Amino acid sequence: MRHSFAHVLAMATLRLYPGTKLGIGPATKDGFYYEFEFSKKLTKEDLPKIEDEIRKIIAEEIPFKQIMVEREQAFNTLIQLGQIFKTELLQSIPDEKISFYKTGEDFIDMCRGPHVSHTGQLGVFKLTAITDIHWFGDISRPVMQKIEGIAFGTAEQMAEYEQRLVNIKMRDHRKLGGELLLFENQNWFSKGLIIKNLLKSTVENKLSEIGYKAVETPATSDGLFRKSFATGHIEIFKSRRRSYKDLPIRFFETGPLQHTLSETSYGLFDISPVSSTEAFSFTAPYNLQTDLQAIIKMNMELYSKLELSLSSIQLCVPDLTGIELSDKEKKVLNDYFQMMKTILIESEIDVDIVTKQVFIYYDPYISFNIKDINDREWDIGRITIVFDPKLIPPVVTNTRNNQEKINIVYDMPIVSYERLVAYLIESTNGALPLWLSPTQVDLLSISEKYNQYVQQLSTELTKEGIRNIYRIGDETIHTKIRKSQMQKTPYMLIIGEKEIKTNSVSVRNRDGQELGLIRIDEFIGKLKSEINIEKSPTV
Repeated sequence: MRHSFAHVLAMATLRLYPGTKLGIGPATKDGFYYEFEFSKKLTKEDLPKIEDEIRKIIAEEIPFKQIMVEREQAFNTLIQLGQIFKTELLQSIPDEKISFYKTGEDFIDMCRGPHVSHTGQLGVFKLTAITDIHWFGDISRPVMQKIEGIAFGTAEQMAEYEQRLVNIKMRDHRKLGGELLLFENQNWFSKGLIIKNLLKSTVENKLSEIGYKAVETPATSDGLFRKSFATGHIEIFKSRRRSYKDLPIRFFETGPLQHTLSETSYGLFDISPVSSTEAFSFTAPYNLQTDLQAIIKMNMELYSKLELSLSSIQLCVPDLTGIELSDKEKKVLNDYFQMMKTILIESEIDVDIVTKQVFIYYDPYISFNIKDINDREWDIGRITIVFDPKLIPPVVTNTRNNQEKINIVYDMPIVSYERLVAYLIESTNGALPLWLSPTQVDLLSISEKYNQYVQQLSTELTKEGIRNIYRIGDETIHTKIRKSQMQKTPYMLIIGEKEIKTNSVSVRNRDGQELGLIRIDEFIGKLKSEINIEKSPTV
């Protein structure tokens, strides 16, 4: 249906603007688009006129009919129609028989299909945007205009989609980051840094649980930021004579790294440099599988602890076509792949095996992935066994007092803390769990005569490790409550005469639920208990 809408868009446009040149016009996930070269530039104000023409075509119930023609005839047809961009597309099609679709008698387009039977079968639609583009995205090629639309089978489905767009806009981390005073662009405010530093310490503590030690290595000579801490960690390992009895020896480091940006940048999900944690485990070949298994298990526990809903776990296999590697090297890579696959299957972890283009490294690797609210997938962590034909492998002294080569398991449990914060902000709509909230409690004074008591209570909570702020201005209590709710603070403590007399606080959560009068020591215990429950692993 959406593919058919693209054809009807082109048909309507040609009716209104004869001589328009057609580019490409595919279906998309939620709609369709078509690229045009107009004799005069159109604007968004022209879209309603095109929509009206599309509705006329739908009402006419014009049939779609496929026609197969010889390649030479296809060229002639397109040339006669003046569709120069289509002739260029035809040159990339190897078939001798070329498929066209006619819509009535006045529109024909080169297309493989399929389509609905006739235009009357099309559902509801809306044209949403018109933008300037270059043909094939090449700035040296002609400027065209791309008209986009959405289409659904029913009006109800359209309404659901539009409501989802509203919700997505409200949950966008770029919007919430500013509203919650966490970050703007790449500038981090104090509240945002609290979140990022809590996440870093959580990851580092998890690494420490299985024997990783923190190290710090200098920046590489090619600039302030680097692509990996690998060189420094290998140098640290090689700086001492090591015995097989000491293995595994594990280091980690957190710091700024260069990051390869994707084609579609999206706020903190895709920036460079990023804050990352990289970990390297030096292990004996005979213990490699056990070591790798423990690291995968640790990562899974970490993601559960952080309440990450992984969209997929991929075992990525580099495409080695055209890569010059010896048979022995290829066997090593295949052995690594088979080992990772075996561990994932035996651990009952659902995994997708995918082929990736080789950029620098040839290693197969495990990619842990998340999705943003726009349904785009990003990797949040990676694990691999280091393979580099140019790398002089680290060695240890074995039982025969000889030097024996060892393996390195590379773990990047968090590719980007910025990406992680963005994901958590969007997935919770800014209402972070208590342990991760930069402000856990707001103290609200009913009137100025209780301000001193509120300030004393704030000091007491701070000593107990509870992050808090107080609101003691001359605003009404309702205004103070509203401001706390807008900042999505987990708990509000309302303090007045009754609370002071009973050494208690009136507690309200960010959802507006009144929890009643609670003694201060009881509330502190409740908070600490809730924080500990949230921070404990759920697997």
